[in-house]
Amino acid sequence: MGILNKLLGKPNPDAFVTLVKQELRRQGVTENIAYIEEDFALSIGDPESDNTNRMYLHNMFSDYNSVPRSERAETLERYVRSLQAEKPPEDFESAQERLLPRVRERAYLAALNLRQTLLGEDPLNPSLQNLNERLAATIVYDDEYHVAEYHKPMEEALNVPADQAFDTAYDNLRKISQEPFTELAPGLYVSPWQDTHDASRLLLTEIFHRMTLRGDPVAMIPHRDLLFVTGAEDEEGLQMLANAVGESLEETRYVSGDLFRLCDGRWEVFTVDDQHPAAEALSRLRLQFRGWDYGEQAGLLERLNERDGKDIFVANYSLVEQNGYCFSYSVWTEGADTLLPQTDYLAFNAEGDGDTVEILMVDWEKAAAIVGDLLEPQGLYPERFRVRTFPSDALFAELKALSAQASGGEA
Repeated sequence: MGILNKLLGKPNPDAFVTLVKQELRRQGVTENIAYIEEDFALSIGDPESDNTNRMYLHNMFSDYNSVPRSERAETLERYVRSLQAEKPPEDFESAQERLLPRVRERAYLAALNLRQTLLGEDPLNPSLQNLNERLAATIVYDDEYHVAEYHKPMEEALNVPADQAFDTAYDNLRKISQEPFTELAPGLYVSPWQDTHDASRLLLTEIFHRMTLRGDPVAMIPHRDLLFVTGAEDEEGLQMLANAVGESLEETRYVSGDLFRLCDGRWEVFTVDDQHPAAEALSRLRLQFRGWDYGEQAGLLERLNERDGKDIFVANYSLVEQNGYCFSYSVWTEGADTLLPQTDYLAFNAEGDGDTVEILMVDWEKAAAIVGDLLEPQGLYPERFRVRTFPSDALFAELKALSAQASGGEA
């Protein structure tokens, strides 16, 4: 890939950091610029003071490499200029026209707080409206160059209640959402705006009844610039939706791989039954997005453990496909203090005689019925369970019997 990237003119991360530093200097930044490799970020300002800016480069790097070479200089300049964007307004009157709601996955918000903890800073605590067990709405201040979270300090500075700010933000979103959805095929629609707020149109529930759908509106928001809609009773529409999302997967700026059904003005998490023609494709999407959530969380937890001197293994959320069926699993290893992600299956890795090991794969829910007392929830999102000790021989024998039943073989 190195030779190919050179031929295509695509820099590697280290070379890209050099380009960003050069652009910052060109735009007049004179403060100290330090590269934080583990965060793929730049810290700008005096490292000994609290007055520093952190510039995360993941999205910038992705966008820079995705545009034609002729547009890269402009893309880099626009991103870097966002750091010099005007300061947040000091009063509500000057801020209100630029307030917009933003739909966030709860995992994104939880990762933000973990990152703040890693930096030794207080949680951002943005104002929230919980939509369901997966999603919440926040408010952002969207100026020409960047989007800033409307968190507690800004709310206090503008001196207006969160409800009033949300009402204003919703009204602003309606004003820029007059264009109808694009019908990709009979019964399948996609948002047309591509303005980083497409996913947030989920909040404008009134617009979904203007579409010709079979059953209640069902939506997926895989990316902040993509909102797909079909009908809950439209088998072909759901299959087309799953295919369209699969073709648009992007691990930057992703939102959710869940389906949401509009019922009585509220979006509820929606799943199809196992016999549905789109069941496997939709399940695979949901698992893949959850894997991304757990992956980001794992990286942050590992760094927190290293910082705090804690010897706790952060287990992977792994996916495997067998006979067209995709499922997740995590590994519980004997002798390792571990943080387990919640998965479809638990793989128990037991020490055998000598250098041998014995591995059992057991359905999570069935395993939890036996070893639930050993699973300590950590209050994270997505949740992890700390396991300090391995199941006793008696419990392992019960698990072994379950595993044998599931495989149809002898224990």
